[in-house]
Amino acid sequence: FFNNSNDVSKKTITKFTVGNQSYIINEETHTMDAAPYIESGRTMVPLRYAVAAAGVNPDDVEFSKGVITVPASKLIKMTLGSNIVTADGKEYTMVTAPSSVNGRTYIPISELASILDLSVSWDKETKTATFEY
Repeated sequence: FFNNSNDVSKKTITKFTVGNQSYIINEETHTMDAAPYIESGRTMVPLRYAVAAAGVNPDDVEFSKGVITVPASKLIKMTLGSNIVTADGKEYTMVTAPSSVNGRTYIPISELASILDLSVSWDKETKTATFEY
C-alpha cells in the first residue's frame, strides 16, 4: 500500500468512495479498517490511508497529545478538533477539522491534497474522491 520508489515519473492514482471500506490504488483494490464519510461537505478518510495516497509512509506519522505530524513534501502539523493546520510553518484554515471516530483518526483528504498541491477530483454521482500523486 505504500510505494517507497523514487521514480517520480510514475503517477499513483488513489480512489476513496464514501461509505466503502475498499479503496483503489492504480486499479488494485485494497481494504481499509474504516470507511470514509462526509462532514461539512468534505470527505473524511482514515489518516493512515489518506497520507499513503499522498505518498507518505503511514508509519512515519507521529501522534502526540492530539497533535498529528505528517512528514510529507511539506512538514504538516494538525490537531484533532482544530481546523488550523501548519505546513512548513505556514498556517492554513481547513473547513473541517481532523477528528477521532471509534478510535480512528480521520482527516479531510481534499484539504490535505490542496496543502500538498496534489491533483484531486470528486465524482458526486459515485461519491468518489480521486487523487494523483
